[in-house]
Amino acid sequence: MRVLSVSPFHDSSVAVIEDGKILYFSKEERHNRIKRSKKPYKSLDYAMEFENIEASVIASPSVGSTLCDEIADYIESKIGLKSHRLCHKHHLQHASLAYFNSGFDECLTFVIDRQGSEINGRREAETIFHCKGPDIFDTLFKTYWRTDTADQHEDVHTEGSISIQLSNVGTTKIYESATTLIGQHGLENGKTMGLSAYGKPNNEFQEFYNSDLIPSVNLFGHKDDEEQHTYYKPYKDKETKEVTKDNFQFYADYAYQVQKQTQENIKEVIRDFVDFTQIKKVCITGGYGLNVVTNGYLTKEMPDVEFYFEPLADDSGNSIGGAMYHYRLVTGMNHVLPLEHTFFHHKKETLKDVGTDITNKDIAKLLEKVYRNCGQKQTVIFADHVMRLGFKYACQSGISIGKNDMVIPETKKNHINHSLKKIQEYEEQYSEGLITSGEKRNKCIDLWTRCTDKITEDMMQVLSAQDSDKNEHNFSKLNSISIIADSG
Repeated sequence: MRVLSVSPFHDSSVAVIEDGKILYFSKEERHNRIKRSKKPYKSLDYAMEFENIEASVIASPSVGSTLCDEIADYIESKIGLKSHRLCHKHHLQHASLAYFNSGFDECLTFVIDRQGSEINGRREAETIFHCKGPDIFDTLFKTYWRTDTADQHEDVHTEGSISIQLSNVGTTKIYESATTLIGQHGLENGKTMGLSAYGKPNNEFQEFYNSDLIPSVNLFGHKDDEEQHTYYKPYKDKETKEVTKDNFQFYADYAYQVQKQTQENIKEVIRDFVDFTQIKKVCITGGYGLNVVTNGYLTKEMPDVEFYFEPLADDSGNSIGGAMYHYRLVTGMNHVLPLEHTFFHHKKETLKDVGTDITNKDIAKLLEKVYRNCGQKQTVIFADHVMRLGFKYACQSGISIGKNDMVIPETKKNHINHSLKKIQEYEEQYSEGLITSGEKRNKCIDLWTRCTDKITEDMMQVLSAQDSDKNEHNFSKLNSISIIADSG
C-alpha cells in the first residue's frame, strides 16, 4: 500500500511510503531554495508521479486551515483521492515518526514541541506517549501553553486518565525566549544553542520552573505578533538585532541559563516517568528534539536508558509520521522497521551517466534535472562549467575530419532515385497546368530538403553503429563527425 502525506506549513514536506517503508521524501525548500517555506507544491508534483497511491494524508497542526483545504483540493484534482486529515493530532504525528523509526517494540515517546495543535485556546507543548504495537499511543501526560494572554496561570489537573499541565509557556517556548532576545524567529533556536556554549554561570537568574516542574508564568510573556514569540520579562527591553563581540556575553549568559535549566527539567521529567512505568526505552522528538546539546546531556546523565533521537524531529518529518500512522492504522502492520539511513531526500537519482558518453540531447536533459532540483542560479553555474569543459577538451582532442569519416549510407541512392521520380511527377503536373511555377518550385525545394534529412539521418545511424561496436579502450576507432554531431 502506498500512502501520500503532506506537511504544508513551515518546513513543509511531502512523503510517500510503501508497505511501511519510505519511498520518497522531500522538503519544499530543496526545490525553491526558500528556507522553511510553506506550500510544498513542487515536492507534491514529484510525489504524485508515483503510481498506485491508495491514500492521502494531510499532517498539519492547524484545524480548519484554508491552506489544508487548498492542498486537499489539489491532490483530489490530480489523482482523485480525498485526503485524511490529522490536523488535531500534531504531536501524534511526531510520536509516530520517532516510534516507528526507533525499532523499539515498546517505549516512552517524549514530544517536546514549540506549537502543536490548538485546542480550545491552548497549544500543545509537551506530550508523553506510551507506544506499543502497530498503533497504540496512550497519552500519559500533556502540557499546554495558553494562547489567551489575558488568562495566564499555572494549573495541573486530569482529563480522563491523562495528566494535564497548563502554563503560559512550555519548555521550547522558554528556550525561544533566548532566541527572541537576540532578535531571531522562534524557529531559529539552533542559534541560541550555539550561543549558549559561550555563556557563563550566573546566579542572578531565577528558576524557570517551580517545584512541580511547571514553567513559571511570572517570568515569561508573549509578544503581540503573529507567532506570539516568548520573551523573558526581566529582559523585555534588552532585545537586540545583532550580537557582536562587544555585547555577546550578556546574551550568551542567558542562552547558557536557558540551555541548562531546560535540559535539567527534561531529565527530571524523563526520570520520573521511566521510574513510574519501568520502561527504559525512550524516544525524543518535536522541535526541541533537535537540540544535540540536550541529547548528549541526557545520554551521559541517564546511562540506564536507551534513547532514540529522531533526526527529523521538527515539522518537516511529520509528512512521514502522518503517513506511517495512517498506514499502520489501516493495515494493522506490527513488525518493526527501524530507520536504516536518512538518505531519502528527493527522488533517488543514480549516477548512471558518470563515465559514459552523453549526447547534446542528454546534456539538455541533465540541465533540466539540475534546474528542477537546484534552481536557476545553480543551473546557470552548472551550464557554464559544462561549456568550459567542452571547450577545454575540444581543444585538446585533436579531432580532424578526413574523407574516410564521411560514410555514405547504402540508402542514399534509393532516396535520390525516389526524389528524381517525384520531380518528374511535378514536371508533368506543371505541364498539364495542375500546379503553378511557384508551387512546382516549392515542392521541389521541400522534396530535396527531406531527401537530404533522410540521408543525413541514415549516415548518423551508420556512424553510431560503428561507434557502438568499438573497443572501449581503443579511442582511435571513434568517428570524428559522430563525436562533433553528438556533442552539440
